[in-house]
Amino acid sequence: MISISVADGAGLQNYDAVLEHIFNTHRTTNTVKESWLNAMRKREAEYPTGIELEGYSIAIPHCDSEHANQPAIYIIRLPDAIPVNRADEVKSVCAEYGITSFKINKCSMAELSSEMAHADIVLTTNNYKGDIGKPHMSVAGFVTGINEGALRKKLGELLTELANS
Repeated sequence: MISISVADGAGLQNYDAVLEHIFNTHRTTNTVKESWLNAMRKREAEYPTGIELEGYSIAIPHCDSEHANQPAIYIIRLPDAIPVNRADEVKSVCAEYGITSFKINKCSMAELSSEMAHADIVLTTNNYKGDIGKPHMSVAGFVTGINEGALRKKLGELLTELANS
């Protein structure tokens, strides 16, 4: 049997708060395992499910079933649009800064070393501290919504510098 829930999202200020709300609600009914929230954040960081439209956002966050105890659908209607994890956030920054020639390759951290030859810059959604020999910056703010404006500016300036070099 699939559990279907509908909730009012008033008071939820960002996407991570939405994920936490879903997690906390599902934990009280034992619908998801303790690992669900971290798995969801990781999945959304690697492969965002959000679509931002005019005046509203849609996201269909999901992770591997190993983090759930039973199938469930959770619908939240928010009174105001919030930024969602989008697959095209870096593309949006490129457009904002007039950068038209670029290619984005997505990979896991385990695949990074084999992808390095094709990269001019490495953007990660974690706090990777290793030396990779290329410009690197964390774009975790696109996932969490924290300091996203400053992140967009910093990334735009770095991409502009690379495009002009």
